[in-house]
Amino acid sequence: MSYEHFLVAGIDASYQPVNGDAVDCSVILYSKPAEFGKFESKPDLDGIELEVLASECNPATGGVFTLMPETDPVSYKVMSKPRHTGIEKDIWRMVVDQI
Repeated sequence: MSYEHFLVAGIDASYQPVNGDAVDCSVILYSKPAEFGKFESKPDLDGIELEVLASECNPATGGVFTLMPETDPVSYKVMSKPRHTGIEKDIWRMVVDQI
């Protein structure tokens, strides 16, 4: 993933940390379908993951991303501890839940 990927696929957003001021950023959303594990009788729940450039914000559990697509704004709360991804560890990836 690179900065250029965010220019093409990114969605304008803002990030509001639990404490502090909101910052503008660009995010990419990923959804994973529900899956059954080998020994499970019920599927894992659908999940939504979000990526943001580390240079744009430092997300934490409990923070809120508000996406501003061409339609109505949609907010997502950070539910997992963000982890670095990307070849240069320059991207934060986390599980979010729509609020």
